[in-house]
Amino acid sequence: MEARINLQIEAQPDDSTCGPTSLQAVYDYYGDDIGLERVIREVPRLENGGTLAVLLGCHALERGYRAVSYTYDLRVFDPTWFMLGKDLLLEKLAMQLTYKQSPRMAEATDAYQRYLRLGGQIRYQDLHGGLLRKYLKRGIPVLAGLSSTYLYGSARELDFGDRLVHDDVRGEPSGHFVVLSGYDIKGRSVTVADPLSPNPMGQSQFYEVGISHLINAIMLGIVTYDANLLVILPREDSKLREPDGRSRTPLRRKTDIAPVSDRTPQEQSSPRIRREQALIQASQADRVNQAGGKKKKRTSGKVRSRGSGGGRGKT
Repeated sequence: MEARINLQIEAQPDDSTCGPTSLQAVYDYYGDDIGLERVIREVPRLENGGTLAVLLGCHALERGYRAVSYTYDLRVFDPTWFMLGKDLLLEKLAMQLTYKQSPRMAEATDAYQRYLRLGGQIRYQDLHGGLLRKYLKRGIPVLAGLSSTYLYGSARELDFGDRLVHDDVRGEPSGHFVVLSGYDIKGRSVTVADPLSPNPMGQSQFYEVGISHLINAIMLGIVTYDANLLVILPREDSKLREPDGRSRTPLRRKTDIAPVSDRTPQEQSSPRIRREQALIQASQADRVNQAGGKKKKRTSGKVRSRGSGGGRGKT
């Protein structure tokens, strides 16, 4: 069984705009005529260049789309947080930042907090082919933040500001954004729409990648604050582009709309959630006490400066 989405993608104009270019391809597929230059201009850039998947999600939310992020970045999120509601998750992110004060962590935290407040969803579940097929077979493309170094099997890279140069000794791993636009169950492969043109996979911006290789590339994106999927769900007025030039209304399900971060009253009253709430209250009280006396010395873990901001349109 195969599924292919009639998605077109432009070539990214420089080494740090793969994120906006991938996002604009999804907009175009949904019949949204916003141009690439405008998307690049409006999507926030990180201090060292590039952007984050969650900032792409914020842009989509502000344009009336719905966004679901599947994250595997354990540098930002603890696995125990995903049973919490939105308010507690926001509190956990803020608490973490008091102890992990690197500039990149601050940028990521601020972006995720903004995304959640705009109504974006964050999910945490095993990454496998079935998760990708769930969306692709319904005509919904999936943005992926991954390690381009692993995806391409290319040398690591040095960042000279306006360009990236391969250097297997001095270089660092690079992150990248692509759009997943099809799958082949029999061949166990996924179709990648790549904004980088040309790219190490060939002259075409569309190519097939084995599902295992793709999943490994996504998971290794943790090195560059990537390791995520971003699903932009169509607006009520979206019209999917068909190969014959016609358009159709996308198939929607109730689960597309239900916010998974909002817990039922039963879940909110569970022993686990009550323990989390007690820990947060205790931490808040501890910070108040520290403010009145000698503050503890805090250390900030070193985080690579490359990553979401520094590679082939790093996420």
